[in-house]
Amino acid sequence: GDRPERGERKERGERRRQPRERKEKVEITLETEIPPLPKNKIPEPNNKDWQKKVDQIQEKIDDAYDAMKNYTTEMKNQLREFKGKKEGSALRDILKLKIEDKKKAAAEFKIVKEKFNALRDESDDLFDRSNKYRQKMKNIFDEDKIKAKIAELKDRQASSIITINEEKEIIKDINELEKALPFAGPLKEIQKKLDAIKEERNKIKPEMNKAYETLQSLIKEIEQIEKELDAVHDKSKNEQQEVGPAINTKRDEFLKQIEDLKQKKKDLSKEWDKAWDDYYAQQDEIKQIEWMTKVKGRLLRDEQRKKRDEERRKRDEEELKLQEEEKKKFHPYQEEMDLCTSLITCLLYTSPSPRDS
Repeated sequence: GDRPERGERKERGERRRQPRERKEKVEITLETEIPPLPKNKIPEPNNKDWQKKVDQIQEKIDDAYDAMKNYTTEMKNQLREFKGKKEGSALRDILKLKIEDKKKAAAEFKIVKEKFNALRDESDDLFDRSNKYRQKMKNIFDEDKIKAKIAELKDRQASSIITINEEKEIIKDINELEKALPFAGPLKEIQKKLDAIKEERNKIKPEMNKAYETLQSLIKEIEQIEKELDAVHDKSKNEQQEVGPAINTKRDEFLKQIEDLKQKKKDLSKEWDKAWDDYYAQQDEIKQIEWMTKVKGRLLRDEQRKKRDEERRKRDEEELKLQEEEKKKFHPYQEEMDLCTSLITCLLYTSPSPRDS
């Protein structure tokens, strides 16, 4: 059957399922039982491993197609030679040369394409790393700009008349910027590497396109030669029909092999989808448990604070009550009486006695 040549297949993108919508959050109370986190954490599916398996199956499918085509061509050629049909021998010689040229062109295209894909994979890894750095930064990714912003905030904090809330916000922004500062340098280096890889890919791409065009040109030439051979040997159809059933039987075997491989590829895709479904389902569960734990923790802290406030209020009331009771025990003019006693004592010690006079 018709199928794309090896060089014609488009690059396969990542098969990554989007997370499902999170379940509706439940109401959390102090009595809510928080389920434990899953013991066995499901790792994130590895796209490269999956793509490698897919490529291996696709390679087998391509090999089966090529084997079927080569077998059919060989059987036709053997029949033509056996029947003494010399027509088209020159075309067959040219066809063999073109097929050899096609193999070389396909090999050259494969080399440059693998180099291009290696740069693409390296670029993807660097891009993922840069995103991780960016997520830890406060929307400013240039080192000089971060330092300038920190200096600006510190000047504002020191020189401006600001409220307590504004000062808190400034301190928070300064802390976040200072945390982001160590990532600015590595992010800049990654960006340089990304730019270099982009430039290299732009250099390789014309070479890859040229190799692809050469391969396609040879494929079209081969197809044209095969059409001419078919036209030359139309008159030998009767002889070909004698071995037609055998060729068809063998061809059916190839097709059965190809269909089995395609089914295996579909099954692999289903397993891949299920792996992502299981991964995201567990992630949803973990996030739900973490959210429940956080909410219940806040409720417990609120409850404890209420208890402390109530205990403090009771202590204050008891202390005030004791002070009132102590006041009731004293004479209403006790302070004045104490003052008079002190004055009398002072006069007794300081006044001269009659004997001295």
